[in-house]
Amino acid sequence: MKVRFIDNVDISGKININKGETFEAREDGDFIMIRMKDDSTVKAPKSEIEGILESVEGE
Repeated sequence: MKVRFIDNVDISGKININKGETFEAREDGDFIMIRMKDDSTVKAPKSEIEGILESVEGE
């Protein structure tokens, strides 16, 4: 799935994502795996990013 962040987010104090950025992502239990622009993968706890991203399938 593709997700777009609807607010700025700081994941675990290490990664900053700006509002409007779009990434490939998938759910994995209590986490969301986000494919970053450099092809690395970030495992973000759903509890930290719930409500600040939206699905943008079809883009």
